Amino acid sequence: MAGSGPIQSFVWYLPQVDTVLSCPVPERLVDVVDLGAGVVALVLNRASKRNALSRAILSALVEDLAASAARADCRVIVLAARGPVFSAGADTKEVRTIAIGEPGSPEDLQAQCQNLMSQIRQPIVAYVTGDVIGGAVGLVAAADIVVAADCASFVLPESRLGLAPTLAAPPVVARIGRAAAARLMLLGDRVDARACREMGLVNIDAAPDDLAGALEGVLGALLAASPSGLAACKALARALADDRHRPTSADLFDLTKELVASPDARAGGEAAARNAPPPWNAKPPSAGRIKLALAVTPGSGS
Repeated sequence: MAGSGPIQSFVWYLPQVDTVLSCPVPERLVDVVDLGAGVVALVLNRASKRNALSRAILSALVEDLAASAARADCRVIVLAARGPVFSAGADTKEVRTIAIGEPGSPEDLQAQCQNLMSQIRQPIVAYVTGDVIGGAVGLVAAADIVVAADCASFVLPESRLGLAPTLAAPPVVARIGRAAAARLMLLGDRVDARACREMGLVNIDAAPDDLAGALEGVLGALLAASPSGLAACKALARALADDRHRPTSADLFDLTKELVASPDARAGGEAAARNAPPPWNAKPPSAGRIKLALAVTPGSGS
C-alpha cells in the first residue's frame, strides 16, 4: 500500500483530486462562516437561483473546502445553504462553453467536490434546511453526517428526463447501498427526510425549529472527540466500505498500535484517569448562534 503509515494506508485508494481548475467567481457564492470552536460553515449563497450548481458556485466550493481543510484550527466543516431550497442541482440554464467532463466543467468540479469531501481529515456535516435535487443529492451523500429538516425532500429526477444521476450515484450508492439507491434513481420521486433516514441517506431529521439544536448536539459530540481520532475513524469507515481495497487484519493491528501510541491517546487516557475532560474538548456553537449564522434568508448571490 502507498503511504507511510497505517492511517495513510486507509486513504490511499480514495480518488485523487486533480489540480483545481477555477473559473472566475464574480461574487461570494459560498459564504465562509466561522461558528466558533473550530467549526467552519460553507453556505451556498445563490438562493435567487435555488443554489443551482453552476461552474462558479462549484469552483468556489472546491476552493473553500480545500482552504478550510488546510486550516489548523478547523475541526468540523458544515455544508449548508441559504434559501428555501438547499440546491436544485445542475444549472440547466448555464451556457455551456466546456464539453461535459472536461477540466473546469461543472461535472469535473462536482466530482472534485465529492472526492475532496471524502479525502479531507475533518468530518463534514450537511445541514439540510430545504429540498435537495439531482446532483446536490450527491454532495449531501458525500458528507459524513447529514442533519435534515423533516420538511425537506430528496429527489433524483434524472430518469424522468431521459438521463441518469451519473455524478450523484457514486456517493449515494456508497452511502446507502444498491437497493436503496436504485429506489431513488429509478422512481425519481420525492422522498422526505424521515424516509431518507430509514434508508441511511439522512442521519438525523428534526422539525425546522429543532434543527439547529440537533446540529448543536452533533457538533458537541464531534468536539468531544480528538481530531486525530476523528480523522482515523473517517478514513477507516470509508476503507472498510470498499470491498476492492479492504484493509487486512495486519493493517488494522498496525493502526491500533499507532493510535495507542499517539499523543491524543495518552492525553485522553490521562484525562480519563483524572476524571477530567480531554484537552481537545470544546463547547459547540449554540443553537441560537447556528440559527443566526445559517439563517435561510436569501443572500446576495445571483
